[in-house]
Amino acid sequence: MATREEIIRATAELLAASETGDVSTREICERAGIQAPTLYRQFGDKDRLIATVVDEAFSRHLDPKRVPTPDADPVQVVRDDWDAHTAWALEHPVFYRLIFSPFVSGSRAAADAHAFLQRDLERAAAVGLLTVSASVAAQMILSANVGACLMIINRGAEFDDPSLSGRLRDAIHAQVFGDSVFTAPTGANAARTAADTEARLAAVASTLAALLHDDSPAAEDLTLALFATPTDTDDPATRRARTGSITAAGTGTGKILSANERALLLDWLERLSSAAPADTSA
Repeated sequence: MATREEIIRATAELLAASETGDVSTREICERAGIQAPTLYRQFGDKDRLIATVVDEAFSRHLDPKRVPTPDADPVQVVRDDWDAHTAWALEHPVFYRLIFSPFVSGSRAAADAHAFLQRDLERAAAVGLLTVSASVAAQMILSANVGACLMIINRGAEFDDPSLSGRLRDAIHAQVFGDSVFTAPTGANAARTAADTEARLAAVASTLAALLHDDSPAAEDLTLALFATPTDTDDPATRRARTGSITAAGTGTGKILSANERALLLDWLERLSSAAPADTSA
């Protein structure tokens, strides 16, 4: 008779080979060499068996976290754990989707992940590195991490930016840890400062690109304010008449940018706004 471990291994193999996680009791029994009553006797039903399989797999991923590292930089630990969480999710999409399914609750491993994160954030709080409580910080970080993973797994064609997880990580961590942690001049924090500068540059580039795509008068006014040199007495209508519209290239008088220049500027801005942030995990 197949042992519990053999049934779990057979089920894990079927899940890993499935795109949806939809495996039948018959498939499991055939792979494990058992009859259905044996499965029911050991696990109750197929759903409980699958929950056990995915929970144990995620639990093994978390095993290194079961040993506290009190001397490690808590900010770097939380950062590294985000990346490890994302990597595991993308390597085991079927398992991950089942663990964090809205129709499944009570995952012991998912609860452990939350507890380990809060433990590390409590160490950060103890040395004054948090802007919110450790419990709130854990909720913010874990919900964002899980949400990003599920969107990449379930809607990968739309959420295909390889830097998405890192960008979201940095945005959430900046809220949780505050600017002081991300602007220190040396060590790991110096790398985070560079990444933060790149993120600000990308944000400005994205804003300018959006303005150049927008033909509304309000967008023209803002764009002119950034690129033109109006006199103190110019009102928006006068500035548009005097300088011409940047956003609607080729119109107006004395336009600042030609159509080709506008296209080139847009290309530069798109590149800057889409550039992946520097890897500061080292």
